Order: sequence, then C-alpha cells, then structure tokens
Amino acid sequence: MKFYIIILLAISTRALSSCETFLDEKSSAKIASPSSTEDVELLLKDYGKFNAVYPYASEIASDNFFVSVQHLNGASERERRTYRWEPNDDVGPFWSFPYSAIFSANIILETLDHVKTADLEKKKKLYAMALFWRAFYHYALADLFCKPYMAGSAQTDLGIPLKRTADINKVPQRASVKETYDFIIKDIEAAIPSLDEGLSNKFQPNKAAGYGLLARIHLAMGSYAKAGLYADSCLRIQSTLVDYNALNTAQNIPFKVRNDEVILDVQASVSNLLNRARGRVDTLLVQTYDMDDLRLKAFFIHNADGTKGFKGHYSGASAAIQFVGLATDEMFLIRAECNARAGDIDKALVDLNTLLKHRWQKERFVELTGLDKDELLHVILLERRKELLFRCLRWSDLKRLNQENRFKKTLKRKLDDDDMLALEPNGERYVFKILRESILFSGIEQNP
Repeated sequence: MKFYIIILLAISTRALSSCETFLDEKSSAKIASPSSTEDVELLLKDYGKFNAVYPYASEIASDNFFVSVQHLNGASERERRTYRWEPNDDVGPFWSFPYSAIFSANIILETLDHVKTADLEKKKKLYAMALFWRAFYHYALADLFCKPYMAGSAQTDLGIPLKRTADINKVPQRASVKETYDFIIKDIEAAIPSLDEGLSNKFQPNKAAGYGLLARIHLAMGSYAKAGLYADSCLRIQSTLVDYNALNTAQNIPFKVRNDEVILDVQASVSNLLNRARGRVDTLLVQTYDMDDLRLKAFFIHNADGTKGFKGHYSGASAAIQFVGLATDEMFLIRAECNARAGDIDKALVDLNTLLKHRWQKERFVELTGLDKDELLHVILLERRKELLFRCLRWSDLKRLNQENRFKKTLKRKLDDDDMLALEPNGERYVFKILRESILFSGIEQNP
C-alpha cells in the first residue's frame, strides 16, 4: 500500500453535493483511461473533479463564525476537533480531495505528453489548464499543512509531498516550504501563456485566473511587490465589479452563479458546521459594517436568536456551499494593500474607493481621503476581512499577518461558561496534522 491508496479511494467513492456535472455515464467511462485531446477535454469539464473539492478546514478553524455547543456536539468528530483547534490526524477529505485533483491533473499532463494532434494550440491550452489545477490544489494543501512562508526558514521548514506524476508507485517525501512554493509558482507561470484570455467558461482556468492565483499566493508569502503586480495583470483583463445597489439584497440568495466579478468558479466541499442554520457570523465582525454598507443586507440573514447567518456566497447557493474561487473584489483589495504597503497612498485609495462605492448606498457613499500609510493599511485589511469572509482566505491572512507584531491576533472561542479556547499567534496548531494513513503508508514526517 502506497501514498496514493487513500487518494484513489477518494476519487472512486466521494459524493459531493452542489456539483454541476458536465459528463454523462458514457463519457465518464470513456475517460477512465484518456488517450486523446477529446478525452482530456471531458476530464477538464468534470466540475466534480476540479471545481468542487477544495478543503474547507481553514474556514472552520478561522474566526469568521461561531456555533452553539449543541450544534458543535452534533457535528462530525473531524469538524469538532478542527473547530476546537485540537490535534487531529483524521483529516480525511482535507488531505485526500486536493490530492485526488492533483492526481487527475497529472493523468491529463501525462496523456497529453503522448498524444499526437495537428491542433497544437488546443493541446497547449489543455496542458496549461492541468498545470493550473495541479498548482491550485498543491497550494490548498500548503495553506493547511505547512507553516507560513517565512524567507528566513522556508528552506528548512517542512512543506508537502509534491506529486509530479500520476505513478502511484512513486512515493514523494516532504519538500521544504520553499520547494513547495517554487513548484507551485513554476506551474502557474508555465500555464499562463497558453490559457484563454476570455472568461466564457468560468469553471475552467483562464489567463486572469492564472495572474489572480499568483497574486493570492505571493500575498500569502508576504511578497507584496509581486502580489501587487500580478493583481494588476489580472485586473487589466477582468476588472468588473458588481454594483450592490442593483441587487435585491432581501433575497435568500442575492448573488447569481458565476456573477460578473467571478474569474474562476471553485467551491469548497460542504461543511455541516458552516451551514448558515448553524454557523453564526462573528458578532464583533458584523458590528464593523456601517448601516449604509449594502453588504450588511447582501451577506447576512437574521436568526431568531439575534445572531447573523451568512448568505453572501458567490457560488449563488444557500447553506454552506462556499465560493473559494477567484474574483475581482479580491484582486482590488490585494492591489490596494500592496500599494499601501509600498507607500503609494493615492493608488491604494483609488482601488479601495472603487470597490466601496460598489458596496455602499450610492447617495450615502463618501470617498475615503486623508489617510496616512498605516491608517490606510489598517482600513484595507479590515475591508478585506469584511469583503472576503467565508472564502477560505482568512486562515492564510492570519498566518501571514501574525508575522507582524502590529497585526498579531490571539483567537478565542467560548464553548460554555467554563470552557474558553485560545489559539496563539504562530502556534503549532496553525499547521494541520497530515492524514494518519498517509503517514503509515509512506513514512513521511508528521507535523508536530
């Protein structure tokens, strides 16, 4: 038994709700052993293989929501331990689902290496999409199972096993954090030139998504100059923002699927705890929204107990169907933050105000002015928290911002009158334990 036995089981047995499937049974059988560009195209159009397997663990562990003791006790042990920041190596889909997507991407890459076709441009595009997905899910794993990227220790900190091939007999050991991120970035950079510039199929990788993913990753690495440049490259292709004044914010689901801000549609696998009937939005976070901020109505529902549930998923779905893909609002905030850190206050304010005027009641919005560098950075980081909640981005933000003394935060959770939990900045519990079976089968080193 090898490293990939758990992953193969996940591929064959997983059942995902809210997945759009673009393949019928006949097509699925045909691509079991792909041998042509047509087979590869069918694989890449399978929404359940690439677009709906993102691990939601980071959202359960972050500070965007809380649950009652009753709802916590009704959740799975995996979710309970994640919520309580307890060591747990029974991480199941958090580990295996991303590797299953990587496995499928490697099958595509190796198939295309041997396919002979006259349409070389099409082959290059398919190859680029597979590279993108391989990078996307390696990064999802790095976010959970690695320490934050720190230049001083990245060469020695443990990364993840990098799966470069579909051969299940090749069992990779853990790379360093630097090797992990270098590999991810190399894949994306190699993919971008051959990706489509248009966004006609928002469930498939495109050039804007390539730049956007690089911006997201460099932000997580604290490489702010590069993050800003890649966010700018993304926005030069796609910069549309949804005017929340045009939304019916009273609707149960205010956002349509693949709305105009969406660059790449990706969803996290479903969590019971994050269902809005159970998960309550952090009360202090809700209080940061101004009454004239339309996100207050577009994002939240009122619960009978006076708390708020979240309905603002860009997946266009209710319950806990989280949008974790790439969108223009995230890019505006990345570019604004990076410009603010570089001291370019005017450019940062332009991006911030551009976003906010699409979020506030038109007649009530007043542009922000007169902020110094530090004030502006604090405002942008708060707006980032308010805009991008429940997109599995908060965990990476906490990890990178904990490297700066001014932004360090101790997370606290009150379970009952006698039980208060705390997660200290840079604590070992910011790094998830690797799936127990993979440690036993492969012999790779476990996280502390």
